[in-house]
Formats: sequence, C-alpha cells, structure tokens
Amino acid sequence: FILCVLALSAGILHPFVAYLILFKSKNMNAYLRLGYVALQIIQVLQDIVFCLFIQAYPLTPLPLLGCNGILCDMEWFPPVKLPEV
Repeated sequence: FILCVLALSAGILHPFVAYLILFKSKNMNAYLRLGYVALQIIQVLQDIVFCLFIQAYPLTPLPLLGCNGILCDMEWFPPVKLPEV
C-alpha cells in the first residue's frame, strides 16, 4: 500500500500541482510560484524518504519506535529503537 501511495503522490499528484502552479496561475507573483514549486519538490523528496527508505512508526503503548523500509532492512537503523530522552 505504501508504495502505491508513493507512486501516486510523487509521480502524479505533486508534479500535477507543480505544473498548475507554474503554468496555469498567472495572477501569482513569480517568486511566490517558485516558492510553491520548491515546496512541492521538497514534499516529493520527503515522500520518497519516508515511504521507501525509512518507514518509521510508533508503537504507542510502549515508548518504542519501529522502523521498516530499505535502510532498516539493510540494518542501517535498528528495527525497534527506544527514543533517547
């Protein structure tokens, strides 16, 4: 499911919004449009990192943080980690 969300958001939704902002919103200031496009690029990168590389999820009754994803499977991050206080 999470890979479908990544494909839809990073492949369709964010580029479509960036296209609308760049080419269809002529009433906006140019610097404001570039800021919104930069925000869309940052959101695509965030989707890639948190949907593909690191899928962190809290284990709520306990003070644990679970990790799933490519970097966690390669053991760059431990699969379950206690938060440091």
